[in-house]
Amino acid sequence: MGGGFALDDLQRIVVTHSHKDHAGGVAALLRRKRVKVYAHPAEIPILEGKGDPSLGGGWLGKLRALAASVFDKREPIISVVAASPREPIRGLPQWQVLHLPGHTAGSLGLFAPAHGTLLCGDALSYRGERLRPADGEAIDRAEALATVKRLAELDVDVLCFGRGPVLRPRAWKALEALLQDPPRA
Repeated sequence: MGGGFALDDLQRIVVTHSHKDHAGGVAALLRRKRVKVYAHPAEIPILEGKGDPSLGGGWLGKLRALAASVFDKREPIISVVAASPREPIRGLPQWQVLHLPGHTAGSLGLFAPAHGTLLCGDALSYRGERLRPADGEAIDRAEALATVKRLAELDVDVLCFGRGPVLRPRAWKALEALLQDPPRA
């Protein structure tokens, strides 16, 4: 029998943000096993089907919004619990909840200081051997860069993204380098 996890191992779900590629399958999963779902308060109306997802500005954001109106027919997630940096998630005491605005207003991440692991969702990406803020897809570029500045203060050894390879070891070096040479708008 191989490694990995079984559905019975699932105890909590933390949604990093409301975009379909991060939350689209949660409602179907909850039909198989009931667990608490946590998200930032700004994302909850979207997850519950009472608001529109943040899809960015400019022509690309408008194109995404049009595509979402046609193809994003996901099922609402009922009873999402607000996660906050001021309140630990029950059952996950080793993980700190971080608010990582920029990609969306309510993007969340999880940081485990004991082993320096950061789960950042789409607040950051690692493409072409370069760490980048969510600026290409950010709702708020200034917030995305401020998020990078806050993350660079952490002792991050392992950095895990919503998409792309894991960056390790000493991921803090890449965060510091990003601050020294941020990508141009």
